[in-house]
Amino acid sequence: MPFILSDIADVNQHFSRLRTDRAAYKPDHCIHCKASRLWCHGAYVRKAGCEIEGAPSCSIPIPRFFCSCCGRTCSTLPEFIAPRRWYHWATQQLVLLWLIAGATLLDTWSSLFDRQPRGPSLATIQRWHQQFQNDYDQHRFHLCSQFPDLGRNAQFTDFWQACLKKMPLASAMAIVH
Repeated sequence: MPFILSDIADVNQHFSRLRTDRAAYKPDHCIHCKASRLWCHGAYVRKAGCEIEGAPSCSIPIPRFFCSCCGRTCSTLPEFIAPRRWYHWATQQLVLLWLIAGATLLDTWSSLFDRQPRGPSLATIQRWHQQFQNDYDQHRFHLCSQFPDLGRNAQFTDFWQACLKKMPLASAMAIVH
């Protein structure tokens, strides 16, 4: 699981931060052995659905770090990129907002992505919704530990409505991570 660097809301902020403060991406310790002997180890390119000058997808450099103790690498993602997912948190937040507002999966997909050639499929939207429901207790626990007032909302829909009024999904997932 990569580290997540908070407060980077879009690809432009990511590129700007890479140019001005690349050291901010360096983790304090290795995620594998917990040693603090990490060295910059280049970057890998992550394809992600993002909008740069109208391009449907772009290549985003993700800094990597090598641990001299265990010989493994780790990386740091900007907050707006979801680990192991193609679509950013903002797209998933839009879907979640539609679903908690009472829209069906088909209504959500057809209203948001039906005419977009690179939008998520109906099956992807269904998988996201199922994952949010399956992980609800874990998400609620971690977010309520940081924001106790969210604990007033016991139901899935009420909780996510209150949470998304307080912060974007990317920030909530960085806390959970």
